[in-house]
Amino acid sequence: MKIHFNTVVGYLSGLDLTSGELNTLVGSYAGENLTIGNYNTALGLFSLHSNKDGDHNTAIGYKALEDYDDGDSNGHNTAVGSKSQFNATTGEFNTSLGSLSMGSGVTTGNSNV
Repeated sequence: MKIHFNTVVGYLSGLDLTSGELNTLVGSYAGENLTIGNYNTALGLFSLHSNKDGDHNTAIGYKALEDYDDGDSNGHNTAVGSKSQFNATTGEFNTSLGSLSMGSGVTTGNSNV
């Protein structure tokens, strides 16, 4: 098992980390299911909660990118705001800014702004 250079703060935050590296997870349940994902930043309650192996995601705010888990090291998403992209399950290179931006309406897709 190799886990290096992660910062994890909060109840059950980063609970499932096995080999993910260079992640910053702050807030209860932030990145809880993350196992092998790298270079992710999650700040807020339930942010990036379901992600297992996505890379290069930034989730800032309550439930930002909560359901995201595209797999295969995909990612490069940025969600800033309460529930921003909270129902997005797949997709890459998506950017959303503001409360509920790309919230429950967008669940998949690439390069959305």
